[in-house]
Amino acid sequence: SYLKDHPMPRHPADLHHHQCINFQWPGGGNIYRWEFARGQRALEIAVNGGLTVNDTELMIGAALDGIGVAYMLDYQVRPWIEAGKLVRFLEAWSPRFPGFYLYHTSSRQVPPALRVFIDFLLARR
Repeated sequence: SYLKDHPMPRHPADLHHHQCINFQWPGGGNIYRWEFARGQRALEIAVNGGLTVNDTELMIGAALDGIGVAYMLDYQVRPWIEAGKLVRFLEAWSPRFPGFYLYHTSSRQVPPALRVFIDFLLARR
């Protein structure tokens, strides 16, 4: 694995000394800057690396193959973390996921299908 040959990052700035797997938004968008937060302090890091992907499955595969470190949401990699195939680090700097937001047009008459979906989401929070 990658971390067998490289020191564990202790601070987000340590990532500048690592091979990081970059993510580019589909359609040729910007390279994603990794976001970190600790208390009231927030950082965005433009990381270095020889591989840029536009698909999270490719990013997971590259991390599993030891190509470098990846910035992923917990739910995306939980099975591999639980299996011991991937390691979580910089947990103290990990921002909490604020959740998903649903936007819809303001209307007195909410379509029944939308009402069911909203109720479903509210029941799961």
